[in-house]
Order: sequence, then structure tokens, then C-alpha cells
Amino acid sequence: MTGKANQVIELLQDELKATRRITARLGLAELDGDVFTEVNGVTVKIGPAGAIDLPALRSYLDGVNAAVNADLLFVGNGNVMPRTL
Repeated sequence: MTGKANQVIELLQDELKATRRITARLGLAELDGDVFTEVNGVTVKIGPAGAIDLPALRSYLDGVNAAVNADLLFVGNGNVMPRTL
């Protein structure tokens, strides 16, 4: 993991704690220089240069804010499977 990616992970962790009260440490996986984690079930990808990508979301303006609220934005985009009775 690059230093820049590590900085973004720490920023994301701090923002999750401050704004969402999520204190659990993020699980991390690395593949081909990218770092992957999840925020309440939504995948967050962080590139070697620290860029955030959220493959499940159609669009977002601020990567850190979108990552912190990934699960809420995912639901807001209508991406939730309907419950069956």
C-alpha cells in the first residue's frame, strides 16, 4: 500500500468515526496496487495515488464524503433489491 493510499484510509476511518460514529477498523485487501475496503457492504476502491472509486455508485462529487456515506448513497440511487414476501 502506498503512503498516499494509507493517508486516504486513515482519513476515511476518521470521517466514519466523526460523522457516522462507525468505530470499527476497516478491513483491507490489496490487488494490483489498489486497496479495497467496504463501508456497510459497499465496496470502496482506493488507487495508489489515493483516488477513491466507488464502483457501485453512478456519480458523486466528493470521494471521501461518498465513501463515508456509500451505503446511504447506494440505497438513494435505487440500487437495493426489493424484498420478497
